[in-house]
Formats: sequence, C-alpha cells, structure tokens
Amino acid sequence: MPLRRAIAAVLLFVLVALSGCAGGREISLSSGETQVYSGSSDSGSTWEAHVPPDPNGTLILFSHGYRNAGPNPAWYESTTSHLKPLLERGYSVVASSYATLDWAMGTAEEDQLDALDQFTAEYASDHGEFDRVIAYGQSMGGLVTGRLAERSDTGIDTDIDAGIAACGVMAGGVDRNNHQLDGVYAAAVLLADRPDLQISGFSAPDEAVAPAAVISSAITEARKTPAGRARIAVVAALLYAPTRGGVDLEDDAAVARDQARTIEESMPVLMQRRAQIAGFIGGDSGWNAGVDYAQMIEESGRAEFIEELYDDAGLDLAEDVERLSEEAEIEPDPEALRWMQRTSTLSGELQMPVLTMHTLRDFVSPVEVSGVYEQDVERAGASEDLRQIYADRSGHCLHSADETVLAVEVMEQRLDEGRWPDTSAAGLRSLGDDLGLGNLRFLDYTPEPFVSTREWKES
Repeated sequence: MPLRRAIAAVLLFVLVALSGCAGGREISLSSGETQVYSGSSDSGSTWEAHVPPDPNGTLILFSHGYRNAGPNPAWYESTTSHLKPLLERGYSVVASSYATLDWAMGTAEEDQLDALDQFTAEYASDHGEFDRVIAYGQSMGGLVTGRLAERSDTGIDTDIDAGIAACGVMAGGVDRNNHQLDGVYAAAVLLADRPDLQISGFSAPDEAVAPAAVISSAITEARKTPAGRARIAVVAALLYAPTRGGVDLEDDAAVARDQARTIEESMPVLMQRRAQIAGFIGGDSGWNAGVDYAQMIEESGRAEFIEELYDDAGLDLAEDVERLSEEAEIEPDPEALRWMQRTSTLSGELQMPVLTMHTLRDFVSPVEVSGVYEQDVERAGASEDLRQIYADRSGHCLHSADETVLAVEVMEQRLDEGRWPDTSAAGLRSLGDDLGLGNLRFLDYTPEPFVSTREWKES
C-alpha cells in the first residue's frame, strides 16, 4: 500500500458516552477535529464511529471479542488500544456493542450491519461514501467477521469488501465447545478418576465451581509425578495447549511441565466459561458420545510426544485412550446445538478476500483453528480468497500495533491490485520496511491438525 495513507499526527482519543440516537459530534483534539458518531439498533445494541481529521477513504467495521461481564459499550478502552494505530493512519472505524454480553452470536452479525448501515448513511449525507469497507474482528469477533465474509447479500446499501480475522474462533462455536469439553473430560477421567463428575449441562458458571475444584486438585497432584504429567499431556493435546515461549521444545520433560502448568492455571476459568455460555444459550451444545479418543490423539500431531512420556512413566497409552472412548457418554442439548450451528459456524464459502492472523501460542483460540478454517475454505473452492499469517507471539490477541496495521495494509493491496501481495514472512517484513513498521514477528508456519471436528448423529 502506498505511503499516501500514512498520517504522522498522533491523535488523542476521548471516550464518549453512548447515545440513544444517531448523530455526529465533534470533539476538539490537539491534532485537529475527530468526528464521533453514535447510535443504537432495535436489538438494543449501541454503536460508535470515529473519523480522523484526514480520513483515507477506508472504513473499518470492527467486531469485538467475547465479553462476559461488566458494561457493554460500543467503544471502550481496550477497543481504543486496538484501533488507535489504524485511526492514526487515517482509517475510520465503526463498532457496535452487540445487543448483549456473553456469546452474542445470535445478534452480532445484524448488530454490526445495523451499525454500518446507520453510520454510513449519516456520514454520506455530509461527506460522501467511503471508498471501501474492511470488516476486522478479534476472537469471537473474528467469527463474526468470518460469517459476514460468507454473506452474498447483507441486506444494506453499503458493501463489505474484505474481512480480517485476528485470533479468531475460526473453527466455530460447536467445535470450540467440543474441544474444551474433550479436555475437561480427559482431566476428569484420567486425572481425577471421576468419570461420574458433572462437567456439562450447567446453567450458570457457579455450578461449575465445585467440579472445577475437584479437577484442579487432581491436576495439582498429577503435576508432581511423571505418570501424572504424561496424562496431563493427553489433556493438553485435546485442549491444544501451547508451550510457552522460551521453553526448550526438544526437552520433553520441560514441555510436559510447562503444559501441566498451563492446564492447572486455565482449567477453572475454562470450565466456568463453558458453563456461562451454556446458561446464556439455554443448554450445552457439546458432546463426546461416540468419540474415538485414540484416533484423536493419533491424529493430533502430539502422539509421539505423548507416547514417549507414557513409556517413560511405565503407563499404557492405549489403555487410557480406550477408557476415554468407552466412558464417553455426554450428549448435546438438541436446541443448544441447533442454535450454535445456526449462529456460530462457518462454511468456508467466501464472498470476499479474507486474511486471518494468529499468534502461535494462544490457549483461548488455539492456532490450530486456522488450519481447519483453511480446510473449510478449500472444500468450498474459495482458497484464492484466503491468506493466513502467523506471529511468533504468546497470548490471545496479543499482536503488536505494527502487525495490526500491516494486516490491514496487506488487505488494502489485495483490493487495490486485485491480487494478493507476498504474504510469506519475508514478504511481510519487506512490506513492513516500506511502511516503517518494525515490530513484526511474522514467520512461515503450518498449524498442527485440529482434530475436534465431528458431526452429531441423533439416535
């Protein structure tokens, strides 16, 4: 992308109270006048848009991630930190709150489209239309963006030209719920020796506290022995738990200790979050009845590592995974599963260019989901519309500001030229040099297999 879009002025941002009706307001800033628009939708969602002093003609439709508690503004401090580098370069941004907190996929797409429709109509009356619109989403918002990218008709006058999903839940809500259930189940059976422990079917997060305590205690004890760490490695594989940066990946014992630490720290929150989402949508969409855990471990990309840990501990891996398969009896709530399938899945049938961006070590939305999304897109015959880039970083959505800007600039080039620029690590670094973006940790990477996808067959 030519440097014509680069803007040197540093903007100061003012968070504004959300308004119940649409309308533009100007806020005086040291670097000029930034226009702030706000409004609301019939669903109860609110939206807010920021237009910098010298807009470059591109509008970003920002979809935020999962929020489980607290206020629900369209524009809040975390949003500002994510979007500030784009605003500084002349990009305008509109974002909605969604109608609710929690797993808001029931309305999120339409809430975003309502925000886009209302804002662009308001803005066009005085300033004309934007040159293009790029949908950009993070985490659950990446799933929102993915679904918007599959719509051939949005039902509004303004077209969306492209999508960018950062740290997105690109395997969809059904697979996400199942992969987390698999890990919890394996911990209950192999570590706590409690196949009878309730781990699904909750209606509120508090209901998961006691079972989570049982499993957490078992994990703490298991961490102390080679046998326990070997079994934790099975749990870690089913949860796609990453190994922290700085750990020697050639040292199996060090990797096992690190993964055990991650599982111990994460399990209580994971279980309560699953329970909260189940309560929100009115049932648990997850199931494991009929699942072949031996096949999952074999295909996971971690089988050799796990087998070595089991051999060193004098355990029989085949016996453990056979037990997991034999005792797997959890069935989904039918209505919850249908709701999740309707609102929170992706087909891969892209109607526009899409770029995904993921950190390598992300426990919340593991990097492996990028691989299954690529497969979905390939099956739909849309591979030319997809590119995927990876950053050598740890954590969920912890891309640098420069990486965020570069992702948008890659998409700008794709739209300007009608073909993708070089998205290899070397190509991205070269583009970053041209744009003055130095904090880049991109690398060429292929994720390990995502093995949690399955179809429920009602008896």
